[in-house]
Amino acid sequence: MCCSTAFGREVSWKEDTSIPPGHQLTYKDALHTVTTNFLFKILLPERALGLTKRLRDTRLAFDEIHVRLFLLHLPCRFADLVMQCSLVSSFT
Repeated sequence: MCCSTAFGREVSWKEDTSIPPGHQLTYKDALHTVTTNFLFKILLPERALGLTKRLRDTRLAFDEIHVRLFLLHLPCRFADLVMQCSLVSSFT
């Protein structure tokens, strides 16, 4: 429920085993790592997130979630831009 609301897709934890092209983690693995290790991201400076494997995995998971959120909202941003352009052109 939370995933479909926030990220726009249903997640079956048993079926999410393939890594999509352009990504390094499955959606499930990235979300699990982010929710497990979020305190590292909050408490440590960015350069410290490369010191250990766990911290590097945390940084990668946050990057993956960031990219997925960006790709999810990209069509909305484009639609907003088109709407703004059409509104501006209707006033000229």
